[in-house]
Amino acid sequence: MVKLGKVYGNRMVDVAVTNQKLCDRALRILQDLTGLSREAAGFLLERSGKWVKLALLMHWTGLEKDEGDRLLSEHQSNLRAAVISYQNPKKP
Repeated sequence: MVKLGKVYGNRMVDVAVTNQKLCDRALRILQDLTGLSREAAGFLLERSGKWVKLALLMHWTGLEKDEGDRLLSEHQSNLRAAVISYQNPKKP
């Protein structure tokens, strides 16, 4: 699961928010990893299209949804790789 990019730290961040229980789990993950309030985490989750990985990337990098989605796609949805590449961009 770690090599597939579904885990960040000890949290499963590849959560499909399809019902209230999973939404609650997603909010707790966002709160735990970002330090945001539940309300702020909910706003971030909505802005990301209810995708926890993208919400985390948006929070940590300041990217908007489309830019973050593109960066995650470039890294096969691996959150850690996307964050590292954002922090250390390759120089031409």
